[in-house]
Amino acid sequence: MNFMHSFFLTAKAWQVFVLFMGVTVLSPILTVKMSLPFALSKAFLPLNLLLILFWLYSLGTKIYSLAPDALSAKLGLFKAIIILTSVCLYIFVFLYFGPEMTSVPGLLLVGFINFGYIYSSFFVAKSLVNIEFAIAGNHNSVGRALLLIWLFPIGIWFIQPRLQRFFSDLTKEQA
Repeated sequence: MNFMHSFFLTAKAWQVFVLFMGVTVLSPILTVKMSLPFALSKAFLPLNLLLILFWLYSLGTKIYSLAPDALSAKLGLFKAIIILTSVCLYIFVFLYFGPEMTSVPGLLLVGFINFGYIYSSFFVAKSLVNIEFAIAGNHNSVGRALLLIWLFPIGIWFIQPRLQRFFSDLTKEQA
């Protein structure tokens, strides 16, 4: 497991929050201060969503490895959607950001990006509830976890402590 995976799995909620909010606030400021050409500055626009997708990817792959086989969702589909969402995000930013944003291909890309984010959030929420309760989670508990993951800046304060408790309990059991 690389550094970023372990960081997202073990970090405190405030550390993850500061990382994401720092990138969200600093990337536009640095883009303006560095006087980058507009084409190059567009590369910084999706960084916050890419970090959220990487956070979801880290959680989803780790939680999947711990879930019982009967409760597991399709990891290959999850990985493919994360990768396609990231690629579509950059295609949208470089090709359709600006006046072309309301064209049909631009709107289709935005729709797929939103679908990918919601599916990834649902995958992590369902997997998290499944391993916490070791049974198929009911719709209410999955819905609450999905809402917290989906409303990222607020939900991180509730989801990250749950993950820390779960992984610390898991580490104690293995020791």
